[in-house]
Amino acid sequence: MLGPRCAVGAIATVLTGFTAATAFGAPIGTAFGSGFGWRATMWFVAALAVIGICGVLTLAPRTIATAPPENLRRRFAPLADPRVLTTTMVAFTSVYILYTYIAATSNPPPEASEDAWPS
Repeated sequence: MLGPRCAVGAIATVLTGFTAATAFGAPIGTAFGSGFGWRATMWFVAALAVIGICGVLTLAPRTIATAPPENLRRRFAPLADPRVLTTTMVAFTSVYILYTYIAATSNPPPEASEDAWPS
């Protein structure tokens, strides 16, 4: 959609969106779920998805010029470059590592009483 000159910026924007959605969405979803229950959280996420779909349908162009398809060997050729695998691993690890610790930082330790935990 943007052309080859803007490809790097577009990828950076998408990865920034993934990171921001995780960094802000996980704590907001946890707080929302604590206050209203997990079902309300799922309905809230579904409503956000509907808003996103409406945005795509109204703002995205109807037709996009694309290049002819490439063969699989050429499509998977970048995987032979270790920088690609390293960058992918670091990017996804940095995005998803938050999920490992969100419950531990959001909930009181099991041995602490509710009175000892600050609100």
